[in-house]
Amino acid sequence: MDPVRRRPFHAPGLHTFALTGEVCPPNLFDKELLRKTSTMHFDNSTFLVRQHSSRAFQIGKFAENPVRGPAGIFHRRRAGSVAGGVLVVAAMLALLGLGVWFFIGNRGRGGVSVRYETVSLGRGSLRPTITAIGNLKPLSEITVGSEISGIIRKINVRTNDTVTKGQVIAQIDTERLQRQAEALQAAAEVAKTRVTEAEATLAEAQATHDRNKALFEKSRGTLPSRVRMEAVEADLLRARHALEAVRSDASAALAQLRTVEADLAKTTIKSPVDGVVLRSNFEEGATVAAGYRAPELFVIAEKLDLMKVVVSVAEADIARVKAGQKAVFTVDAWGAKTYDANVTKVEKAATNTSNVITYSVEIQVPNADLSLRAGMTATATIFTEEIPDTWQIPTGALGFSPAGRPRQEARPGNAVIWRLEKNGPEPMEVRTGRGNAQSTEISGAALREGLRIIVGVGEG
Repeated sequence: MDPVRRRPFHAPGLHTFALTGEVCPPNLFDKELLRKTSTMHFDNSTFLVRQHSSRAFQIGKFAENPVRGPAGIFHRRRAGSVAGGVLVVAAMLALLGLGVWFFIGNRGRGGVSVRYETVSLGRGSLRPTITAIGNLKPLSEITVGSEISGIIRKINVRTNDTVTKGQVIAQIDTERLQRQAEALQAAAEVAKTRVTEAEATLAEAQATHDRNKALFEKSRGTLPSRVRMEAVEADLLRARHALEAVRSDASAALAQLRTVEADLAKTTIKSPVDGVVLRSNFEEGATVAAGYRAPELFVIAEKLDLMKVVVSVAEADIARVKAGQKAVFTVDAWGAKTYDANVTKVEKAATNTSNVITYSVEIQVPNADLSLRAGMTATATIFTEEIPDTWQIPTGALGFSPAGRPRQEARPGNAVIWRLEKNGPEPMEVRTGRGNAQSTEISGAALREGLRIIVGVGEG
Protein backbone atom coordinates (compact mmCIF):
# COMPACT_ATOMS: atom_id res chain seq x y z
CA MET A 1 0.00 0.00 0.00
CA ASP A 2 1.36 3.48 -0.88
CA PRO A 3 1.77 5.23 2.50
CA VAL A 4 0.82 8.62 0.96
CA ARG A 5 -2.75 7.36 0.52
CA ARG A 6 -3.35 7.12 4.29
CA ARG A 7 -5.81 9.56 5.90
CA PRO A 8 -3.86 12.72 6.98
CA PHE A 9 -4.08 14.35 10.36
CA HIS A 10 -4.88 18.08 10.64
CA ALA A 11 -3.44 19.72 13.75
CA PRO A 12 -4.01 23.38 14.62
CA GLY A 13 -1.14 25.51 13.46
CA LEU A 14 0.47 22.64 11.51
CA HIS A 15 0.52 21.72 7.89
CA THR A 16 -1.24 18.61 6.71
CA PHE A 17 0.86 15.57 7.72
CA ALA A 18 1.38 12.82 5.13
CA LEU A 19 3.29 9.56 5.73
CA THR A 20 6.37 9.03 3.63
CA GLY A 21 8.02 6.36 5.80
CA GLU A 22 6.74 3.26 7.60
CA VAL A 23 2.94 2.85 7.51
CA CYS A 24 1.09 2.97 10.85
CA PRO A 25 -2.64 2.80 11.61
CA PRO A 26 -4.36 6.21 11.37
CA ASN A 27 -5.58 6.05 14.97
CA LEU A 28 -1.98 6.44 16.20
CA PHE A 29 -1.98 10.06 15.02
CA ASP A 30 -3.71 11.77 17.92
CA LYS A 31 -2.87 15.02 19.62
CA GLU A 32 -1.26 13.33 22.58
CA LEU A 33 1.20 11.42 20.44
CA LEU A 34 1.80 14.45 18.27
CA ARG A 35 3.07 16.37 21.32
CA LYS A 36 5.79 13.69 21.64
CA THR A 37 7.05 14.21 18.11
CA SER A 38 10.04 16.19 16.97
CA THR A 39 11.11 17.65 13.67
CA MET A 40 14.24 17.23 11.62
CA HIS A 41 15.53 19.03 8.52
CA PHE A 42 16.95 17.37 5.45
CA ASP A 43 17.39 18.68 1.90
CA ASN A 44 15.53 21.92 2.69
CA SER A 45 12.46 19.93 3.73
CA THR A 46 10.92 19.53 7.16
CA PHE A 47 10.08 16.04 8.42
CA LEU A 48 8.08 15.00 11.44
CA VAL A 49 9.72 12.07 13.34
CA ARG A 50 7.81 10.11 15.96
CA GLN A 51 9.07 7.09 17.89
CA HIS A 52 6.08 4.75 18.19
CA SER A 53 7.89 1.70 19.56
CA SER A 54 11.24 0.83 21.12
CA ARG A 55 12.84 0.05 17.77
CA ALA A 56 10.80 1.81 15.06
CA PHE A 57 10.44 5.44 13.93
CA GLN A 58 7.67 7.07 11.95
CA ILE A 59 8.79 9.67 9.44
CA GLY A 60 6.27 12.05 7.96
CA LYS A 61 6.47 15.00 5.55
CA PHE A 62 4.78 18.33 6.15
CA ALA A 63 2.80 18.89 2.97
CA GLU A 64 0.82 21.81 1.71
CA ASN A 65 -1.90 22.24 -0.83
CA PRO A 66 -3.69 18.94 -0.31
CA VAL A 67 -5.72 17.73 -3.26
CA ARG A 68 -8.50 15.16 -3.30
CA GLY A 69 -8.15 11.94 -5.25
CA PRO A 70 -10.18 8.78 -5.74
CA ALA A 71 -8.87 7.17 -2.55
CA GLY A 72 -9.17 10.19 -0.25
CA ILE A 73 -6.82 13.11 0.31
CA PHE A 74 -3.57 13.08 -1.65
CA HIS A 75 -0.61 15.42 -1.11
CA ARG A 76 1.64 17.03 -3.58
CA ARG A 77 5.26 15.98 -3.07
CA ARG A 78 8.39 17.02 -4.80
CA ALA A 79 10.73 14.28 -6.04
CA GLY A 80 13.50 15.78 -3.91
CA SER A 81 11.42 15.32 -0.76
CA VAL A 82 10.88 11.63 -1.43
CA ALA A 83 14.55 11.13 -2.24
CA GLY A 84 15.49 12.91 0.97
CA GLY A 85 13.34 10.57 3.03
CA VAL A 86 14.88 7.54 1.41
CA LEU A 87 18.37 8.81 2.14
CA VAL A 88 17.49 9.33 5.80
CA VAL A 89 16.30 5.74 6.13
CA ALA A 90 19.41 4.47 4.30
CA ALA A 91 21.64 6.47 6.61
CA MET A 92 19.95 5.05 9.70
CA LEU A 93 20.32 1.45 8.37
CA ALA A 94 23.99 2.07 7.62
CA LEU A 95 24.59 3.31 11.18
CA LEU A 96 22.80 0.24 12.55
CA GLY A 97 24.95 -2.11 10.43
CA LEU A 98 28.12 -0.32 11.56
CA GLY A 99 27.10 -0.82 15.18
CA VAL A 100 26.50 -4.54 14.67
CA TRP A 101 29.87 -4.93 12.93
CA PHE A 102 31.59 -3.05 15.74
CA PHE A 103 29.86 -5.21 18.35
CA ILE A 104 30.80 -8.53 16.66
CA GLY A 105 34.31 -7.43 15.79
CA ASN A 106 35.08 -6.54 19.39
CA ARG A 107 33.74 -9.71 20.99
CA GLY A 108 36.57 -11.27 22.94
CA ARG A 109 38.85 -8.21 22.41
CA GLY A 110 37.76 -6.16 25.34
CA GLY A 111 34.95 -4.31 23.62
CA VAL A 112 32.23 -6.68 24.80
CA SER A 113 32.69 -9.34 27.47
CA VAL A 114 32.45 -12.90 26.11
CA ARG A 115 32.44 -16.00 28.32
CA TYR A 116 34.13 -18.95 26.62
CA GLU A 117 33.50 -22.51 27.67
CA THR A 118 36.80 -24.38 27.97
CA VAL A 119 38.21 -27.76 28.98
CA SER A 120 41.63 -28.47 30.38
CA LEU A 121 43.79 -30.49 27.96
CA GLY A 122 44.90 -33.82 29.37
CA ARG A 123 45.86 -37.37 28.53
CA GLY A 124 43.80 -40.50 29.06
CA SER A 125 42.43 -43.69 27.54
CA LEU A 126 40.30 -43.34 24.43
CA ARG A 127 37.95 -45.90 22.90
CA PRO A 128 37.32 -45.14 19.20
CA THR A 129 33.90 -46.26 18.02
CA ILE A 130 31.87 -46.96 14.91
CA THR A 131 28.15 -46.25 14.85
CA ALA A 132 25.80 -48.30 12.69
CA ILE A 133 22.06 -48.94 12.41
CA GLY A 134 20.30 -52.27 12.01
CA ASN A 135 17.41 -54.44 13.13
CA LEU A 136 16.90 -57.01 15.86
CA LYS A 137 16.35 -60.63 14.88
CA PRO A 138 16.01 -63.91 16.76
CA LEU A 139 19.14 -66.05 16.78
CA SER A 140 17.21 -68.82 15.05
CA GLU A 141 14.04 -68.14 13.09
CA ILE A 142 12.36 -71.27 11.73
CA THR A 143 9.68 -71.37 9.05
CA VAL A 144 7.18 -74.18 9.50
CA GLY A 145 5.49 -75.26 6.26
CA SER A 146 3.39 -78.11 4.89
CA GLU A 147 4.40 -80.76 2.39
CA ILE A 148 0.78 -81.87 2.05
CA SER A 149 -2.02 -80.12 0.18
CA GLY A 150 -5.39 -79.95 1.81
CA ILE A 151 -7.79 -78.01 4.01
CA ILE A 152 -6.62 -76.81 7.41
CA ARG A 153 -9.03 -78.34 9.90
CA LYS A 154 -7.46 -77.09 13.14
CA ILE A 155 -4.97 -74.42 14.27
CA ASN A 156 -3.90 -74.81 17.88
CA VAL A 157 -1.58 -71.78 18.34
CA ARG A 158 -1.60 -68.09 17.58
CA THR A 159 0.98 -65.33 17.34
CA ASN A 160 3.08 -64.85 20.53
CA ASP A 161 2.14 -68.31 21.86
CA THR A 162 4.95 -70.30 23.45
CA VAL A 163 5.41 -73.77 21.96
CA THR A 164 7.49 -76.83 22.80
CA LYS A 165 9.26 -79.24 20.51
CA GLY A 166 6.84 -81.87 19.13
CA GLN A 167 3.71 -79.92 20.09
CA VAL A 168 0.84 -80.22 17.58
CA ILE A 169 0.22 -76.72 16.24
CA ALA A 170 -2.07 -77.46 13.25
CA GLN A 171 -3.99 -80.28 11.57
CA ILE A 172 -4.69 -80.71 7.84
CA ASP A 173 -7.70 -82.71 6.60
CA THR A 174 -6.88 -86.43 6.21
CA GLU A 175 -9.96 -87.82 4.46
CA ARG A 176 -8.45 -88.15 0.98
CA LEU A 177 -5.22 -89.66 2.25
CA GLN A 178 -7.09 -92.00 4.53
CA ARG A 179 -8.98 -93.48 1.54
CA GLN A 180 -5.74 -93.90 -0.37
CA ALA A 181 -4.20 -95.68 2.58
CA GLU A 182 -7.11 -98.08 2.82
CA ALA A 183 -6.91 -98.93 -0.91
CA LEU A 184 -3.19 -99.52 -0.71
CA GLN A 185 -3.60 -101.62 2.39
CA ALA A 186 -5.96 -103.91 0.44
CA ALA A 187 -3.55 -104.07 -2.50
CA ALA A 188 -0.76 -105.04 -0.15
CA GLU A 189 -2.85 -107.86 1.26
CA VAL A 190 -3.54 -109.16 -2.26
CA ALA A 191 0.14 -109.02 -3.09
CA LYS A 192 0.90 -110.92 0.08
CA THR A 193 -1.54 -113.66 -0.93
CA ARG A 194 0.04 -113.93 -4.37
CA VAL A 195 3.39 -114.38 -2.75
CA THR A 196 2.02 -117.27 -0.72
CA GLU A 197 0.65 -118.85 -3.90
CA ALA A 198 3.92 -118.41 -5.73
CA GLU A 199 5.79 -119.97 -2.87
CA ALA A 200 3.49 -123.07 -3.01
CA THR A 201 3.93 -123.33 -6.77
CA LEU A 202 7.67 -123.17 -6.36
CA ALA A 203 7.61 -125.86 -3.70
CA GLU A 204 5.56 -128.15 -5.97
CA ALA A 205 7.88 -127.54 -8.93
CA GLN A 206 10.88 -128.24 -6.74
CA ALA A 207 9.42 -131.59 -5.55
CA THR A 208 8.59 -132.70 -9.12
CA HIS A 209 12.04 -131.82 -10.22
CA ASP A 210 13.65 -133.73 -7.39
CA ARG A 211 11.65 -136.96 -8.06
CA ASN A 212 12.31 -136.94 -11.78
CA LYS A 213 15.97 -136.28 -11.25
CA ALA A 214 16.31 -139.22 -8.82
CA LEU A 215 14.55 -141.58 -11.24
CA PHE A 216 16.64 -140.34 -14.13
CA GLU A 217 19.81 -141.11 -12.24
CA LYS A 218 18.68 -144.61 -11.19
CA SER A 219 17.66 -145.52 -14.74
CA ARG A 220 20.94 -144.22 -16.04
CA GLY A 221 19.22 -141.67 -18.20
CA THR A 222 16.49 -143.82 -19.65
CA LEU A 223 13.57 -142.70 -17.44
CA PRO A 224 12.17 -140.21 -17.64
CA SER A 225 13.19 -139.11 -21.04
CA ARG A 226 15.60 -136.27 -21.51
CA VAL A 227 12.80 -134.10 -22.95
CA ARG A 228 10.75 -134.64 -19.83
CA MET A 229 13.63 -133.72 -17.57
CA GLU A 230 14.17 -130.48 -19.47
CA ALA A 231 10.46 -129.57 -19.05
CA VAL A 232 10.62 -130.29 -15.31
CA GLU A 233 13.67 -128.07 -14.90
CA ALA A 234 11.94 -125.27 -16.88
CA ASP A 235 8.87 -125.46 -14.62
CA LEU A 236 11.08 -125.10 -11.56
CA LEU A 237 12.84 -122.06 -13.03
CA ARG A 238 9.51 -120.37 -13.93
CA ALA A 239 8.19 -120.97 -10.41
CA ARG A 240 11.22 -119.30 -8.92
CA HIS A 241 10.91 -116.24 -11.19
CA ALA A 242 7.16 -116.03 -10.53
CA LEU A 243 7.81 -115.92 -6.77
CA GLU A 244 10.35 -113.15 -7.22
CA ALA A 245 7.85 -111.16 -9.30
CA VAL A 246 4.99 -111.37 -6.82
CA ARG A 247 7.35 -110.56 -3.99
CA SER A 248 8.39 -107.40 -5.87
CA ASP A 249 4.73 -106.49 -6.40
CA ALA A 250 4.08 -106.99 -2.73
CA SER A 251 7.03 -104.77 -1.82
CA ALA A 252 5.79 -102.05 -4.16
CA ALA A 253 2.29 -102.17 -2.71
CA LEU A 254 3.71 -101.99 0.80
CA ALA A 255 5.94 -99.04 -0.16
CA GLN A 256 2.98 -97.13 -1.56
CA LEU A 257 1.10 -97.79 1.64
CA ARG A 258 4.02 -96.53 3.72
CA THR A 259 4.18 -93.36 1.58
CA VAL A 260 0.53 -92.57 2.15
CA GLU A 261 0.90 -93.32 5.84
CA ALA A 262 3.84 -90.92 5.97
CA ASP A 263 1.70 -88.27 4.24
CA LEU A 264 -1.00 -88.90 6.80
CA ALA A 265 1.53 -88.26 9.54
CA LYS A 266 2.56 -85.00 7.83
CA THR A 267 -0.99 -83.69 8.05
CA THR A 268 -0.28 -83.22 11.73
CA ILE A 269 1.95 -80.08 11.92
CA LYS A 270 4.29 -80.10 14.93
CA SER A 271 6.70 -77.52 16.28
CA PRO A 272 10.30 -78.46 15.48
CA VAL A 273 11.77 -76.49 18.41
CA ASP A 274 10.97 -74.83 21.71
CA GLY A 275 10.17 -71.20 21.02
CA VAL A 276 7.63 -68.46 20.39
CA VAL A 277 5.26 -68.14 17.41
CA LEU A 278 6.13 -64.93 15.57
CA ARG A 279 3.67 -65.29 12.68
CA SER A 280 0.69 -67.46 11.82
CA ASN A 281 -0.25 -67.06 8.16
CA PHE A 282 -3.34 -69.28 7.74
CA GLU A 283 -6.76 -69.62 9.33
CA GLU A 284 -8.89 -72.71 9.86
CA GLY A 285 -10.69 -73.73 6.66
CA ALA A 286 -8.03 -72.33 4.35
CA THR A 287 -6.65 -74.56 1.60
CA VAL A 288 -2.95 -75.31 1.56
CA ALA A 289 -1.52 -75.99 -1.90
CA ALA A 290 1.85 -77.66 -1.54
CA GLY A 291 4.11 -77.58 -4.56
CA TYR A 292 7.76 -77.04 -5.38
CA ARG A 293 7.94 -74.67 -2.43
CA ALA A 294 6.17 -75.55 0.79
CA PRO A 295 3.63 -72.93 1.91
CA GLU A 296 4.67 -71.01 5.05
CA LEU A 297 2.25 -71.75 7.90
CA PHE A 298 4.15 -70.43 10.93
CA VAL A 299 7.36 -68.62 11.81
CA ILE A 300 8.81 -69.67 15.17
CA ALA A 301 11.70 -67.98 16.99
CA GLU A 302 13.74 -70.57 18.80
CA LYS A 303 15.19 -68.42 21.62
CA LEU A 304 14.09 -64.87 22.39
CA ASP A 305 16.23 -64.65 25.53
CA LEU A 306 19.24 -64.30 23.21
CA MET A 307 18.92 -62.13 20.10
CA LYS A 308 21.09 -60.54 17.44
CA VAL A 309 21.36 -57.14 15.77
CA VAL A 310 22.37 -57.12 12.12
CA VAL A 311 23.87 -53.71 11.28
CA SER A 312 25.33 -52.28 8.08
CA VAL A 313 28.88 -50.91 8.42
CA ALA A 314 30.34 -48.56 5.84
CA GLU A 315 33.14 -49.71 3.56
CA ALA A 316 35.58 -47.20 5.10
CA ASP A 317 35.05 -48.59 8.61
CA ILE A 318 34.73 -52.34 8.08
CA ALA A 319 38.49 -53.01 8.41
CA ARG A 320 38.31 -51.90 12.05
CA VAL A 321 35.49 -54.30 13.00
CA LYS A 322 36.33 -57.80 14.26
CA ALA A 323 34.47 -60.62 15.97
CA GLY A 324 34.74 -60.45 19.75
CA GLN A 325 34.62 -56.63 20.03
CA LYS A 326 32.35 -55.03 22.62
CA ALA A 327 29.31 -53.02 21.57
CA VAL A 328 26.33 -51.21 23.03
CA PHE A 329 23.09 -50.20 21.37
CA THR A 330 19.80 -48.45 22.00
CA VAL A 331 16.30 -48.86 20.57
CA ASP A 332 13.70 -46.14 20.14
CA ALA A 333 11.16 -48.03 22.23
CA TRP A 334 13.24 -47.76 25.41
CA GLY A 335 14.80 -44.34 24.99
CA ALA A 336 18.26 -43.96 26.52
CA LYS A 337 18.44 -47.50 27.92
CA THR A 338 21.59 -49.21 26.61
CA TYR A 339 22.18 -52.91 25.99
CA ASP A 340 25.61 -54.55 26.20
CA ALA A 341 26.45 -56.79 23.26
CA ASN A 342 29.31 -58.53 21.43
CA VAL A 343 30.26 -58.71 17.76
CA THR A 344 29.90 -62.35 16.69
CA LYS A 345 30.24 -62.28 12.89
CA VAL A 346 31.50 -59.96 10.16
CA GLU A 347 30.22 -60.82 6.69
CA LYS A 348 32.78 -60.98 3.89
CA ALA A 349 30.20 -60.41 1.14
CA ALA A 350 29.33 -56.79 0.40
CA THR A 351 25.92 -55.22 -0.15
CA ASN A 352 25.63 -52.62 -2.92
CA THR A 353 22.78 -50.15 -2.42
CA SER A 354 22.73 -47.30 -4.98
CA ASN A 355 26.53 -47.70 -5.41
CA VAL A 356 27.06 -47.47 -1.64
CA ILE A 357 29.01 -50.47 -0.33
CA THR A 358 28.24 -51.78 3.15
CA TYR A 359 28.94 -54.98 5.07
CA SER A 360 26.64 -56.81 7.48
CA VAL A 361 27.88 -57.24 11.04
CA GLU A 362 26.09 -59.49 13.53
CA ILE A 363 25.96 -58.40 17.16
CA GLN A 364 24.63 -60.78 19.83
CA VAL A 365 22.79 -59.49 22.91
CA PRO A 366 21.18 -61.16 25.96
CA ASN A 367 17.44 -60.53 26.30
CA ALA A 368 16.60 -62.10 29.63
CA ASP A 369 13.77 -59.63 30.36
CA LEU A 370 12.34 -60.05 26.82
CA SER A 371 12.21 -56.27 26.39
CA LEU A 372 13.73 -56.55 22.90
CA ARG A 373 11.52 -57.65 20.03
CA ALA A 374 12.21 -58.84 16.54
CA GLY A 375 12.26 -56.04 13.98
CA MET A 376 13.15 -53.19 16.36
CA THR A 377 15.55 -50.61 14.92
CA ALA A 378 18.79 -50.47 16.89
CA THR A 379 21.55 -47.85 16.86
CA ALA A 380 24.73 -49.71 17.75
CA THR A 381 28.10 -48.37 18.86
CA ILE A 382 31.01 -50.76 18.31
CA PHE A 383 34.19 -50.20 20.34
CA THR A 384 36.92 -51.01 17.84
CA GLU A 385 39.95 -50.64 20.15
CA GLU A 386 41.31 -48.90 23.25
CA ILE A 387 44.09 -46.29 23.00
CA PRO A 388 45.91 -45.77 26.32
CA ASP A 389 47.47 -42.48 27.50
CA THR A 390 46.83 -40.14 24.57
CA TRP A 391 46.04 -36.44 24.21
CA GLN A 392 42.31 -36.01 23.66
CA ILE A 393 39.79 -33.19 23.39
CA PRO A 394 35.99 -33.04 23.09
CA THR A 395 35.04 -33.71 19.47
CA GLY A 396 32.94 -30.53 19.44
CA ALA A 397 36.08 -28.39 19.89
CA LEU A 398 37.16 -29.25 16.34
CA GLY A 399 34.29 -27.24 14.88
CA PHE A 400 34.62 -24.11 17.05
CA SER A 401 35.68 -20.76 15.63
CA PRO A 402 35.35 -17.40 17.48
CA ALA A 403 32.89 -14.90 16.03
CA GLY A 404 34.49 -12.11 14.05
CA ARG A 405 37.77 -13.97 13.59
CA PRO A 406 38.88 -15.27 10.17
CA ARG A 407 38.52 -19.02 9.78
CA GLN A 408 41.85 -20.82 10.00
CA GLU A 409 42.77 -23.34 7.32
CA ALA A 410 44.61 -26.53 8.31
CA ARG A 411 46.73 -28.97 6.34
CA PRO A 412 45.18 -32.31 5.29
CA GLY A 413 44.80 -34.60 8.29
CA ASN A 414 45.09 -31.66 10.66
CA ALA A 415 42.60 -29.36 12.37
CA VAL A 416 42.65 -25.95 14.01
CA ILE A 417 41.53 -25.71 17.61
CA TRP A 418 41.41 -22.57 19.78
CA ARG A 419 43.08 -22.16 23.16
CA LEU A 420 42.17 -19.38 25.58
CA GLU A 421 45.04 -17.06 26.51
CA LYS A 422 45.13 -13.81 28.48
CA ASN A 423 44.58 -11.76 25.33
CA GLY A 424 41.72 -13.96 24.12
CA PRO A 425 41.37 -16.96 21.79
CA GLU A 426 44.46 -18.10 19.91
CA PRO A 427 44.45 -20.71 17.10
CA MET A 428 46.59 -23.84 17.27
CA GLU A 429 47.00 -26.46 14.54
CA VAL A 430 47.02 -30.11 15.67
CA ARG A 431 46.95 -33.49 13.99
CA THR A 432 43.76 -35.47 14.54
CA GLY A 433 43.58 -39.22 15.07
CA ARG A 434 40.91 -41.72 15.96
CA GLY A 435 37.93 -40.86 18.10
CA ASN A 436 34.28 -41.20 18.87
CA ALA A 437 31.26 -38.93 19.23
CA GLN A 438 32.58 -37.54 22.54
CA SER A 439 36.37 -37.35 22.25
CA THR A 440 39.04 -37.24 19.55
CA GLU A 441 42.74 -38.08 19.72
CA ILE A 442 45.13 -35.20 18.86
CA SER A 443 48.88 -34.78 18.67
CA GLY A 444 51.30 -31.88 18.23
CA ALA A 445 54.52 -30.39 19.57
CA ALA A 446 52.74 -27.44 21.23
CA LEU A 447 50.45 -29.57 23.36
CA ARG A 448 50.93 -29.42 27.11
CA GLU A 449 48.98 -30.40 30.17
CA GLY A 450 46.41 -27.85 31.32
CA LEU A 451 45.94 -25.86 28.10
CA ARG A 452 42.48 -24.28 28.12
CA ILE A 453 40.82 -25.52 24.92
CA ILE A 454 37.73 -23.56 23.84
CA VAL A 455 34.69 -25.72 23.07
CA GLY A 456 32.02 -22.99 22.79
CA VAL A 457 30.62 -19.68 23.95
CA GLY A 458 28.57 -19.52 27.13
CA GLU A 459 25.49 -17.40 27.76
CA GLY A 460 25.72 -14.14 29.62
